[in-house]
Amino acid sequence: MRLSLVLRASAALVLAGGVAAAADDDWDGGYGGPKPQHRSGFMLGASAGLALGSAAGYPLAAEKIGDERYRASTGFGVGPAGAVWLGGALADWLAVGLGVGFPQLRGQEQAASATAFLLRAEVFPALTWGSGWAPLGVHGSFGLAVATLERGGATTADGGSMSHVGLGLFHETLRVAGFALGPALDTTAVFSPTLALYAATLGLRAAYTTGP
Repeated sequence: MRLSLVLRASAALVLAGGVAAAADDDWDGGYGGPKPQHRSGFMLGASAGLALGSAAGYPLAAEKIGDERYRASTGFGVGPAGAVWLGGALADWLAVGLGVGFPQLRGQEQAASATAFLLRAEVFPALTWGSGWAPLGVHGSFGLAVATLERGGATTADGGSMSHVGLGLFHETLRVAGFALGPALDTTAVFSPTLALYAATLGLRAAYTTGP
């Protein structure tokens, strides 16, 4: 009788231990969640297109700032614009990276060019509406920039140390083996007390991620 009770108790302990071990194997420490379906891991991105906008400013000299005699402007300008960035997809709905943007505008014999060093965040909020909305994303970028206006090779305005803000909308129309390509609409503002450049760019965005 005692032997039977001992055997039953032993079997119950073994069974309980197996259940506990299985539970431990399934436990992820609280950091688990749905596996990525669209993007994850390392990310490399680029965008390029045609920018429309304007730039205006003054030489970087105290006595010339605000003096209309020294003001230079592109008026309505057109030019190429683009950006490249490197980062990672932290989740299906979020990717971040560091990069460089370079909008350019030309008008009224003035050529404006800027280089922006930026932090870029891409968000895919429409994922909650269903997988068909997964390719639609928005982005914001923030950072520092330098920009100048030139005419005939001579600098007519200098922004010094400038701020950069960018917002945009894009669609990953084509996705193949981690590569994504589609249209993008970006807006850019580069500004300081001596120069401001504002542009909207219609073009293409391409990105590569190592997984989901």
